[in-house]
Amino acid sequence: MRIIKLALFLVCFFSIARFVRGQTDGFTWAKVRSELPFHPEWAVDSSVPQIFDQKFHYLGKGAQSFVFASQDGKYVLKFFRHHHMRAPWIIRSLPFAWAQAKAQKKESKLKKDFLSYTIAFREMPEETGIIYLHLNKTDHLKKKVTFVDKLGTFHEVDLDGMEFMVQKRATLLYPSIAQLMEKGETEKAKGAIADLLELLQKRMRKGIFDKDPDLNTNFGYVGGKPIQIDVGRFRYDRDRPFSKDEIIRITDHFHQWLMIQYPVLDDYLRERLNEI
Repeated sequence: MRIIKLALFLVCFFSIARFVRGQTDGFTWAKVRSELPFHPEWAVDSSVPQIFDQKFHYLGKGAQSFVFASQDGKYVLKFFRHHHMRAPWIIRSLPFAWAQAKAQKKESKLKKDFLSYTIAFREMPEETGIIYLHLNKTDHLKKKVTFVDKLGTFHEVDLDGMEFMVQKRATLLYPSIAQLMEKGETEKAKGAIADLLELLQKRMRKGIFDKDPDLNTNFGYVGGKPIQIDVGRFRYDRDRPFSKDEIIRITDHFHQWLMIQYPVLDDYLRERLNEI
């Protein structure tokens, strides 16, 4: 009888936990807080944007961050998912070599990701839409901001103690192209394609390469210009030569989509690629 009761309790417990995770999208403040020390290589000079007097509402999550949208609809604020970026405390506390190796691997990836955000902000702020980057804890912001989670619950957080990034809010590239074509704005769609190719060339000529250059999910359109919204895989490779073939590879899925949906834009894409 006790075994049956225990089994029922465990079923109920895990069912409730799963339901709560579904309702909140797994977000908790504990998952975006860290004990990271100061890293000088992540320090950047930037003025604090005047956007934190408004509320931010939960928008969604990516592999690296929970995303909140500003009330005016112009910006997104990304808090990094530290629970994914660090090994669980029980692993970190184990004295075994395999556990320490796993913890070090996680730490190394976090450092690479944060360096990628730093590269994006320092080298290509306009092309990535990043207007503010805060990867080290500070004591000068002295700003508390109100956030509304997926359940509609209000939270207030002190930004000095958080690692976060603020970007312009963009519409994904493919839907943006489709919207322009539905409006009959073919020339604007062509302009977006030309600007996209220019963005890719500029990044590569700076010696910056991206390990995850998915145009469908990692690029957006805002203010009449394409931007790269996922910037967590940037790496310097100064010795790597500029390659037209690399741009063709990056745009291949885009080319296939245009070929089916908007052949006139696909012709234009191929013309511009031939000019590179």
